Amino acid sequence: MSRIGRLDYFNDIQLADDKFHQPGQIDEIIGAELFPYIIGGSKITGPDNMPIAIETSLGFIEEVDAPEVLNWEDDACERIYSPTTSHDANGRYIVALPFKEGSPLLGNSWESALRRFYLLEKGFLTQPIFRDNYIRVIHDYLDQGHMTLVEGNKKFAESSFYIPYFTVVKDSTSMLYRIVFDCFVKSSNSLSLNDTLYLGPKLQKRYKNYSTKF
Repeated sequence: MSRIGRLDYFNDIQLADDKFHQPGQIDEIIGAELFPYIIGGSKITGPDNMPIAIETSLGFIEEVDAPEVLNWEDDACERIYSPTTSHDANGRYIVALPFKEGSPLLGNSWESALRRFYLLEKGFLTQPIFRDNYIRVIHDYLDQGHMTLVEGNKKFAESSFYIPYFTVVKDSTSMLYRIVFDCFVKSSNSLSLNDTLYLGPKLQKRYKNYSTKF
């Protein structure tokens, strides 16, 4: 049975376009700003992955999920992600950074990262609770293998890039909420880490899908 033949649950409703499955002339385009004024309260659903009919003042309209078409950058990101993604022994994901070029042309970031840390240290002098929580979080990163100590002779290696970071603190308690790594900070050649990475396709559904599938 064809997909159209499976739409018998539409038989008893008045569709705004009863030939929606056939290519034809577009009669009118209604802007999104009018959508709240024409939509009704009924929704007709069928089997999984089949169209949904939504009531409007013009009749029921069909909501069909269209496959997302990737642009060339998103496609390139997917081709990096798929073969390089794996799990370690603890079940954590291991994913390669999706660089736009094989060897990112990043400049020096040591000074920027060090300046950020010096600003952080100033806060330690007046916020001992914050300092203690920061030390605890950093030790936790070390224990979990999220970070390792850099040997002195490797500190300025050309392949190294230091990501500046800042902390988010609960004002009332000085408790460290989280550490945020700032990949937007520019290196010495005006490129940030984010500048050299593919963004990848959007993981969230379009807002329209959230607003119509109520």
